[in-house]
Amino acid sequence: MPGLILDPRIKYFLIIIGNLAFLLNLSFTKQALLIGGLAFLLLIAKKYRTLFTTLFVILVLVILYTLTSTYHDYFFASAVAAFSLGLIKLMPTMMAGIYLIKTTTVSELILSLEKLRVPKKLLIPLLIMIRFIPHFLSDAKSVYHSICLRLSSKPFFKRFSWEAFLIPLLNSAITSAEELTLAGLSKGLDRTNPRTQLQKLQFNLLDVCVVIASVMLLIL
Repeated sequence: MPGLILDPRIKYFLIIIGNLAFLLNLSFTKQALLIGGLAFLLLIAKKYRTLFTTLFVILVLVILYTLTSTYHDYFFASAVAAFSLGLIKLMPTMMAGIYLIKTTTVSELILSLEKLRVPKKLLIPLLIMIRFIPHFLSDAKSVYHSICLRLSSKPFFKRFSWEAFLIPLLNSAITSAEELTLAGLSKGLDRTNPRTQLQKLQFNLLDVCVVIASVMLLIL
C-alpha cells in the first residue's frame, strides 16, 4: 500500500542509526524502542514471517542473556552472556538491513543510490553483489543435491567431500558473476546519459516521522 513503505534513502538512514545506537551504547529502554519501531515498520509492510522470526530470535537472545548474566564465575556462561548481549545490540542494524532487503526492489536501489550521487565504480559492483548472493545460494544448494545424488551408493560418512563441493561451486559462481555483470551492463548501468525514470522516489509523512523519531531517540 502506497505510503506504508519508506523511501530507500530513509532505509539507509535507519541502518546508520542502528550502527550509531551500537557505537553509542544506548540504554536498554532506547534499544527496545528502536527495535519496536523497526518491528512496527515490518508490520505495516506486511512482512509478517520476517517479523515473527526476528522477534523470536530477539526473545531467545534475551532469555540466554538473562539466564547466564548472573553466573560471572563460569567462563562459558560469561561468554554466552557477552555473545547474546552483543547480538541484541546489533539487532537494530540487522533489522534495518532486513527491512531494506525485503521491501526494496533492485530498480529502487539503483535509483536511490544514483540520487545519493554514489560513484559508478562503487554502484555497479554493489548491485552485482546484491544480485549475486541469491544466485550463489541457489547454486550451492544445487551442487549439494547433485553430490548427494551421485554419491548415494557410498557409505554416509563418505558421501560428502569439500573438493567435490567447492570446485563445482566456484566454477558456477564465476559463471554467474560474469553473466550478472554482462546483464547489468546490457541494461545500461554504465551509461553516461540520464536514466529514464519509470518511477519516482519522494519523501512522505512516514519518512519524516521516522527521521524525527530516530534523531530524538539518539539525542535525548
